[in-house]
Amino acid sequence: MRKLTALLLALVGLSFAATLPIAGFEVDVNEPDGWEYFQETADDHYFAWLDGEELVGLINFYAGGEIGMSNDDLLEGYDGDIKALLGDLHDSLVETIEGASGEHGLAFGDSSEIGSAPVFFAGVDYFDSYDDNHFYNLDTMYLHEGQIFFVDAYCVRDEEVAFRSAVTSFLDSIDF
Repeated sequence: MRKLTALLLALVGLSFAATLPIAGFEVDVNEPDGWEYFQETADDHYFAWLDGEELVGLINFYAGGEIGMSNDDLLEGYDGDIKALLGDLHDSLVETIEGASGEHGLAFGDSSEIGSAPVFFAGVDYFDSYDDNHFYNLDTMYLHEGQIFFVDAYCVRDEEVAFRSAVTSFLDSIDF
């Protein structure tokens, strides 16, 4: 199992650049090499990590709602207090996750991230359990030029280490 995880970490580290059209914006990302890409709607992009035909992990990058304010105007509404704005963004992401979880058992991890480069963002990791299924999740919300973007990423819990590496690389590559 350790050899498989090491191999997957090496494979996941490889990627190639792509430009995704989302909500009228061109967003550059590095797609994990060996993952399958597909698109359900114009603003809904998926990267699937498959083991044969079995889904191991998924990254979904999509547009949320519009907020109708630039990031500068939004920050001005917080009297320039970026920590307060990012704290509210983080809380909003957690509330969104909890609201969408239904009857799933959630256990938030200790990895929480907020920042303003390249745009305002908040990210959290958590474990999601439903029936006998257990998943690791790493979700991020971005605010860019009045538009909300989400990266909803999850995998089977046993593949957390390799998956976290791939998703972190993907998140680090996003350029609005």
